[in-house]
Amino acid sequence: MTVKHLSPENMNQRRKHAVELRLAGQTLAQVKQATGLSAPTVIKAFKAFEAGGWQAINLNKRGRKKGQGTELTTAHQQALKDWMLSDQGQQFWSRDTLASVIADQHGIQASERAIARLLETWGLTLPELAVKRPKGVRNAAAQWYRYQYQPLQEWAVQHKAEPLLGTCRAIPTWPGIYQLGIQTPQRKQLSWLSNQWPTEHWLIQACSALQQQHGTVALCLAGLDLRRATTLNTWLEANTTTIRLIEWRQEY
Repeated sequence: MTVKHLSPENMNQRRKHAVELRLAGQTLAQVKQATGLSAPTVIKAFKAFEAGGWQAINLNKRGRKKGQGTELTTAHQQALKDWMLSDQGQQFWSRDTLASVIADQHGIQASERAIARLLETWGLTLPELAVKRPKGVRNAAAQWYRYQYQPLQEWAVQHKAEPLLGTCRAIPTWPGIYQLGIQTPQRKQLSWLSNQWPTEHWLIQACSALQQQHGTVALCLAGLDLRRATTLNTWLEANTTTIRLIEWRQEY
């Protein structure tokens, strides 16, 4: 059996024996031959002994700690669904948020991968959002880019705002549920679910939440026609120094 396939207990025994041999005056080469350990391993074991005594040379058991990386059961999944549509879930949440909910409610630490897989299964993973510079100068996409998107970027720089991309969409796998999804510059995804198509008052609440989380916000939002959103536009005009929002037609 090679050293790398030894159990933690057997490896600790060899590390202890290596330290004993070194204390007895044997050379590094002699200790290597007697224990089968590499020179770096022998040196690390001896330094650990010098720093913390015999207990310090023991390796931790391999693998995750109990409860870490746990797959989500049906009960866990239902708990997340219930939370996302509850009053507590009426906020922007991320994968980290959902992992905390599971930890608080069930006492386990679900892996980020397990949360990501679940969101993908539910159809809640956002496609990567990106505004591309269009070709041409006179078409509708080029006009929008020049007169809407570029000024938004300039405003974000001037006001030190967090530039965000967002989309609002229906969730096919959850009939009657809608998602407002936000992508940060670091590609982090934030989501907020609703059981009704977003109203202006709900959008104002969501924008206010973004301000609380990110400070000054520059938001490019797809999926909604905001031309007749009088209440929302009035609110935006009253908060011009802290938030700017433009409508993003993704066909551009």
